Amino acid sequence: MNVHVIKIENLRCIIDGRTILDIPELSIVNGERIAIVGHNGAGKSTLLKLLTGFMPPTSGKLTVLGRSLHERMDTENLRALRSEIGQVLQGLHQVARLRAIDNVLIGCLGRYKSWRSLFGYYPQVEIQLAHAALAAVGLTEYAQLRTDKLSGGERQRVAIARLLMQQPQLI
Repeated sequence: MNVHVIKIENLRCIIDGRTILDIPELSIVNGERIAIVGHNGAGKSTLLKLLTGFMPPTSGKLTVLGRSLHERMDTENLRALRSEIGQVLQGLHQVARLRAIDNVLIGCLGRYKSWRSLFGYYPQVEIQLAHAALAAVGLTEYAQLRTDKLSGGERQRVAIARLLMQQPQLI
């Protein structure tokens, strides 16, 4: 049975009187891989903001991982949804002065509500998972290097390792 991870019906996003997105129908099922392509201003980033609940649609229905984003969602459920969606954004959003391993460990913070994670006290199992994520992207030997000492491509792979660490349901 195919389970919808994303379902869109008559989705519209209008900003300042201008239609940014108009998607009559889109269904993406579990395990399906798609690419979103388009020119600058086509609405790719807007769609990602809608899918993660960072902006509401103007009209239509949007369901992601079983949650209706066309209806108001409380903070706890929105946080839970965002922890289940992994993204590698163009800006990478890394802490430059932290080591690669520490930037990867940030990916597990959604699983913890403890003050310990703020001070870098992660359970040993998470540290092992972080090393495995770095190995998966070929950066084992860079774990102890500050992220700002890495090349652009290496920083991109650290961001992918952080995403793997997050263990999202939807990438």
